[in-house]
Amino acid sequence: MPWAASAQGLGPSSVDVTGASAAVPELAGIPIEFDCRAELSPNHPALRRYPGEDAQDLARAAGDQQPGAFVGESLCGYLWAILEDAGAHAAPRDVRLPARGVLRADLDRVWIEGSRVVEQRIGSTIMPVSIPHWAIATAWKLSFSVQYTGDQSARSTDSVLRFEMSGSAEQDDYASLRLDSLLRGATLDTFSGLPRVLTDDGHLGDLLFAVVATPTGAPSPMGLQGVAADGFWQLLSTRPNQRHDAMAFYLASDAVPRPRRTELARWFLLNDPDVALRRDALGWLLQGEDPDPDAEFSGAMMEILSWLVLRERSSRVRAEAVRVLGTRPGEQVRSLLIAASTDSDKRVSDRAMSGLRREPPPTAADLATTPANPTMPALAAWTSALDGRVAPKEPAAKTLVPLALALGGGASDSWLARWAVKGEVSAADNAWALDAWTQMVNTGSLRVRIHTLDRLSAQGTQTPVAELIESRIKAETEPMVRVAAIRAVRRFDRVGLDTILIDASRSMDPDVRYAAVQALTQVPGDRVDDRLQALASEDPTGKVRRGARKVLRTRAKEAWDNG
Repeated sequence: MPWAASAQGLGPSSVDVTGASAAVPELAGIPIEFDCRAELSPNHPALRRYPGEDAQDLARAAGDQQPGAFVGESLCGYLWAILEDAGAHAAPRDVRLPARGVLRADLDRVWIEGSRVVEQRIGSTIMPVSIPHWAIATAWKLSFSVQYTGDQSARSTDSVLRFEMSGSAEQDDYASLRLDSLLRGATLDTFSGLPRVLTDDGHLGDLLFAVVATPTGAPSPMGLQGVAADGFWQLLSTRPNQRHDAMAFYLASDAVPRPRRTELARWFLLNDPDVALRRDALGWLLQGEDPDPDAEFSGAMMEILSWLVLRERSSRVRAEAVRVLGTRPGEQVRSLLIAASTDSDKRVSDRAMSGLRREPPPTAADLATTPANPTMPALAAWTSALDGRVAPKEPAAKTLVPLALALGGGASDSWLARWAVKGEVSAADNAWALDAWTQMVNTGSLRVRIHTLDRLSAQGTQTPVAELIESRIKAETEPMVRVAAIRAVRRFDRVGLDTILIDASRSMDPDVRYAAVQALTQVPGDRVDDRLQALASEDPTGKVRRGARKVLRTRAKEAWDNG
């Protein structure tokens, strides 16, 4: 009968996420639906009575189970323990999973032997003698795929990984049978390499993990606080663009310690399914290398590039790794470029040939040499906490804006300025959009505040927008931003606007005074006329005096025209 693993929550309990130096198991965070079939027929040789601890003794000790069922369940249990030690966890039934790994394991054969033949001298004759020696061997057939679950139907990857594995275990001569120990040993011998097989060939890089409703903060080793910690879940968003933007914010921010940023970039480069995001992660890692084009890459970078060139499935990522390799010298670089020159994808092989132009032409011996099998690049232990995806309901900008403002840095600044100019906002989103703009004009960088005020000037004539702009005219200390706020408020007809602009016309900065004069053109009142008269005759800056005179002439003409 099928053996089913019970869910133990979303995270792999065997992984220590507190020690940054510990190695992360190959299957850390992978949810697996495990279907194992290993029941033996009642007349199988492994179920007979033997001296020592046989199958019937084990079944009786476990509660009078059927020996065949007990042995099968034991084998499946030992197999699952290997996967669990490698970081996998049972696909939970109470959490919606957009995807999971599906592993089917079928026991094909079991052999049990109770003796072995050795040659012994009896007198002057050497004769074959059978001595007690217990051994067991197993052979399995396995299949693995990644299954994606949609709203109406389930689909699997186009290809299912099918393979066979076998192994054995034995006891010392003359020892009594210890069947449970042999079953454990044979299972370990058979499946010790299974996690690496699934990692290398199981399409795990495309797997989306558990989708949770409640986001969690940053892992404690990150050392983040406040919004930077609370917004960490956006790195796990099911939306590639939001995940990509959040990654750029964290990698470009001095609020995150550089070692943690390096660990984060390595995780994204090796694990994320989005190619554009992975390429940017690689680009960030390259910034930590010696900028001298004649310097060789560091050992850590060569480890990653070797893995990408020789083991990566995405031809686009392989091509990018090959392009990067072609920019630096080194014998290991040359070896990898030669290997990549025979890649099945033309984009990869062409870039490899371009990179080899600066190297000696490869010989027949070079082409026949296979590069050493690359070591899986090590990841920080805390990255196993990145098990899962979050499907946010709110618009991405609603959470990205406060995260970008909290983290700072060039990437956050560029994103905020771009969103201020072009970010789409529907009528239903006006409430949170205004809140986002408020944060941006109050705490954003110089260019973010300017772009946001320009955007607000085109957002209609709502009272909250006008009040926000007026507050920036009063509180802003940067002349360029204050000028932008004055220009933005010109299209609003507001009570008390004359007082705000008259106060601005007393600024120490001539550009602010000039912007205030321009804005006073359409503001009625004797107080405005008196102030314009004073500016026209007394302001120390000629541009302001000329601007005030022009506004006075315009106002006089309008008064004349209106009778």
